[in-house]
Amino acid sequence: MALGILLSIIIVKENIENDKHKYIKTFLIGLITVFCYQGALSIFPMLVLTYKLLLEKNTLRENIKETVKISAIYITLMTISVLYTIILFGSSRIQVGAESISLVNILFWINQLVTNSLGVIPPFMHISFIILTSITIFLIYKGKVNDKIIFEIKFYL
Repeated sequence: MALGILLSIIIVKENIENDKHKYIKTFLIGLITVFCYQGALSIFPMLVLTYKLLLEKNTLRENIKETVKISAIYITLMTISVLYTIILFGSSRIQVGAESISLVNILFWINQLVTNSLGVIPPFMHISFIILTSITIFLIYKGKVNDKIIFEIKFYL
């Protein structure tokens, strides 16, 4: 697990430094990371996107392109991990296709993720953090009201 976290931080460093082959390096190091510990890879998109959206002065189009690229790499790596588990062990803790896709199921799982936090932390804790973060950004960030709102939207992208 510690090696996976270290590799995730190395991926973040590679992306922030804007190396020529950063996406190839990200994918290859991410592939090692996902086999060390899947959860460690989740650090990578959060840190990279937070840095890129908050500290770099890019246009909205550039921010969207970067978000799509990072998301595609992350989704691909996690998909490879799940496929590896299914092929090697015959099953996974993730039951793909176990429930039908319906509006009721989608709303149920959104409720489980957002309000109940899948039982990992107390209910409504995610929403509380989002509200607290928004208030903090709005109070600390210096600028006009429109600039504050745009900054918050970029933060949550």
